[in-house]
Formats: sequence, C-alpha cells, structure tokens
Amino acid sequence: MKTLAKIETVLKIAIIHDGKSYVAVAPALKVYGTGKTENSAVKDLNKSLLMFVKIHEKKNNLLEKLISLGWRRTDHTIMPPMNLHLPVDNLSKGTMVGFRDMPMKTPQYATC
Repeated sequence: MKTLAKIETVLKIAIIHDGKSYVAVAPALKVYGTGKTENSAVKDLNKSLLMFVKIHEKKNNLLEKLISLGWRRTDHTIMPPMNLHLPVDNLSKGTMVGFRDMPMKTPQYATC
C-alpha cells in the first residue's frame, strides 16, 4: 500500500574540477550539475535534483526509482545508500575538489 511521505535527507556530493568547469555529483541519485564555479555547479545540481523528483513523481515511481538506486525503506523513512561510488569512468580527467553535504527535501509529499 502506498502512503504519502515527505523525503528529507542529506546527500553526500562530490565536487570535481576538470580544468575549465566544475561538476557536482550526487552518487546516491546518479545526478550531476555543472558550472564555471563550484557554487554554480552545486546550484545546477540542486536544479537537477528537483527535476529528478518532479519527473519520478509525475511517473508515480519515485520510491521504486530510489530503491533501484540502493535506497532503503524502513517504516515511513527512506535512506540513501551508505556505500557510494563515483562514476570515475566519466570523471577520470578531473581533479577531486572535495565533498559536501547537501540537504534534499521533496517540495511536497511523495508517494511511497
């Protein structure tokens, strides 16, 4: 049975610099953002995260998508995977700048 729940968590994101631009990657969702600065890449990632949620809410498959990405559901909570891997194949030319915590909240209640 599906219920409504608000998803609130903190995602670990990685920041990579490839010489010309920055890439902010959220491995827990396989979503990224790019920009000329670290902050603009994080802002672009935030837009991508919102789009990810909206697309899967519209398809009515957000919970299924999160579980397919390794998220765990317990009672009324869904948690991101603990062990995350960066897509190093695509980022091999970049330099790791660091990691950040990024809050993730669904703008409204999601079907779980």
